[in-house]
Amino acid sequence: MKEPSEARKRTLALQARALQFSNNLNPSYPHGPMNHPSEIVWRVMALGLEQEADELSAIFSTIITNMEKRLARGKERRRR
Repeated sequence: MKEPSEARKRTLALQARALQFSNNLNPSYPHGPMNHPSEIVWRVMALGLEQEADELSAIFSTIITNMEKRLARGKERRRR
């Protein structure tokens, strides 16, 4: 198997970081009543998680778009 490119390594690192953050955050959420400062902190952390997810979806859509373009070019070349 060939070594992944630098861009692919960055994508994998971002995915791992987002999953690790989510996996660490979810079980830590308090199940009892929270005071106001705690609610604010949890809201900020949840927003950070959403932003990571948005970044990942943007990366995935870019990758998929590039793959579709390459496939279309390959089909076009084969027709010639």
